[in-house]
Amino acid sequence: MSVGLRRKVIRGLIWTSLSFGVWKAISFIAVLVLARLLQPRDFGLVGIAMIAIGVIRMFQDMGVGSALVFRKDCPERLTSTAFYMVLASGLIFTLASYFSADPIALYFKNRDAAPILKVLSFAILPISIGTIPSVLLNKELRFRKKAIPDTAGALIQAVVSIALALMGYGVWSLVFGELANRIVNAVLLWLVSPWRPKLVFDVESARTLFSYGKFMTGSSIVSFATSNADNAVTARMLGASALGYYSLAFRIASLPSTLTFFIVSKITFPFFSKLQDDVGKLSEAFLKTLRCLAFISLSAAVLMYMLAPELLGLLLGAKWGSSVAPLRGLVAYGVLSSFILQAIEVFKATGRPQISFRAESIRLLILIPLAIGGATYHGIVGIAVAQSLTVAAAAAFYFRPALRILEIRLRDVSAALLPAALPAISVALVLALLRLALPIQTSAVAYLGASLFAAGAAFAASSVLLARRSIANWAKRSLPNWRIAEMLSALGARKG
Repeated sequence: MSVGLRRKVIRGLIWTSLSFGVWKAISFIAVLVLARLLQPRDFGLVGIAMIAIGVIRMFQDMGVGSALVFRKDCPERLTSTAFYMVLASGLIFTLASYFSADPIALYFKNRDAAPILKVLSFAILPISIGTIPSVLLNKELRFRKKAIPDTAGALIQAVVSIALALMGYGVWSLVFGELANRIVNAVLLWLVSPWRPKLVFDVESARTLFSYGKFMTGSSIVSFATSNADNAVTARMLGASALGYYSLAFRIASLPSTLTFFIVSKITFPFFSKLQDDVGKLSEAFLKTLRCLAFISLSAAVLMYMLAPELLGLLLGAKWGSSVAPLRGLVAYGVLSSFILQAIEVFKATGRPQISFRAESIRLLILIPLAIGGATYHGIVGIAVAQSLTVAAAAAFYFRPALRILEIRLRDVSAALLPAALPAISVALVLALLRLALPIQTSAVAYLGASLFAAGAAFAASSVLLARRSIANWAKRSLPNWRIAEMLSALGARKG
């Protein structure tokens, strides 16, 4: 990897981490506040509408954004053609979403979802307008500029939603907050992006984009169906309130893996694409990314599982108690899905999106009967467990072809992931001992505070233990005149 590219990647990681961290912090705080102001049914109604919007958006994008990132060269005729393709499809699918609202609501046995879907249909157009500027900023690893619209959009959504909820607008506070986010994001993307489309539409460029994008579209559609089949089954079989409980549990369970994967994947796809002709460097980057994801997500999953009742009770209130069991059932899904998504980045970067399509199709075929069976016999808890079982069963269909492309063995993946198990095991043991040691009458606030402190200490200690050689090497380079450097160096030497 060249020095310039390495610097771009490091700067990109820093800016993506900062912007996504702020964005997610704003969104998470807003959800906590809104969960106390609104009812589970309100979240369920918006969830029904977002399922339909998401399906339409999969067709609307046509995979041209991924096609632009994959291509090493992007002449003006190609980018302008991509913009007009996405804009035209955005107009078409905005109308399609609006006029299909009533039959969609009827399918989910909830007429109250129809007006919500009609209003949210108008979020598709600003997303279309901002797609190509956003893609080009990502392609060039210009994440500092990309951070402005992402963060501002999340902030506007939080302010609008909370303000309207306080004024008693109920479910509409969520609807207009989402709409405000999309509009602000699109406007700011055009302000920070130097690119502007020309009045050019090249048919051959459109064919080139569609040739790559059709597989990405197919994969995205199936991927979205896999991610939302559980929501659709919940909404149709169990109702909007059940979907509200389940969707909140899903959001929280997926948060650690979403945070780590989203930050890394924003860089890995354009970065992997630049390394597509160098299998050795691509394999090395893939294994390092997996190690990074596992290191954080495994420990966070343990924390989430063991502290679920206290976290939901204190953060959201007693009315969300029905989300505890599905949250625990979804913890494994959150971790495993982040690994699978990393394999998908390899398929995209090496020009093999059809592999993603096949693997996602198999995963969907496994999930649907499991989710229906789970809902029938165990409600939202059964659906949560169905998601986790599905992602575990389908992992082989993603990793086998990915490892073949990268020319690495399963033992290499195991070697990358196993060190991350030590912090997770340490956190689990500390929390289990603390639960036994504290008196039964300990308040929930005191228990949660003590648990988080103990888990953080265990994670930090085990992490330092794993990284002691790296720390020792850094100390020898950076602290040559300090006695502590000699101590750390000796500690690292003992490991060898």
